[in-house]
Amino acid sequence: MSSTFTEDVTALFPRQREFIYISQQLNPENIPLVTKEELMEACNRVGNNKAPGLDRVPNIALKTSIKAAPELFLDVHNTCLKEGTFPRKWKQQRLVLLPKGKKPPEVPLSYRPLCMLDTEVKIFERIIHQRIEAIVDPLLADNQYGFRRGRSTLDAISLVVNIAKDAIAGTRWKGGTKEYCLVAALDIRNAFNSAS
Repeated sequence: MSSTFTEDVTALFPRQREFIYISQQLNPENIPLVTKEELMEACNRVGNNKAPGLDRVPNIALKTSIKAAPELFLDVHNTCLKEGTFPRKWKQQRLVLLPKGKKPPEVPLSYRPLCMLDTEVKIFERIIHQRIEAIVDPLLADNQYGFRRGRSTLDAISLVVNIAKDAIAGTRWKGGTKEYCLVAALDIRNAFNSAS
């Protein structure tokens, strides 16, 4: 790459205006403690051979530690929930840039950024995610495919393809049963990194 690392990061992660969060402090007694079952379920969902984060602790080593002394990890997670905190260290990530096919190497957007979190953070996020999903999933529209259990991009594509097939399956255009089908797609460059 001929550009500097700082230029690449700036191009891949455009600066956003600061968002002011309105914090509502919940009564800590209203937040259920993380259970050993929740911890183990989240722990078991982490792949042994996935790349570690900034701490470089292999997933299998962390999972072994959790299984050997779950109380230590439960204490940390429950303290975070009670205090409404997320340790600053857990927000740091290891950045890995993967080249996108045969794109020019001197262009920052020719790379797919991967931000590797420490596995301990992933486990805590998984616990919170499972709790939120249990509440939110029944409220989502039937045609919501992104970020849902049991649904994928392929399901959404299949739905669109089947609608198009049904629309043009008739016998004739004029006076027959064939219909027109229009599909519009929107691609936002670097959407996940640049959306506010």
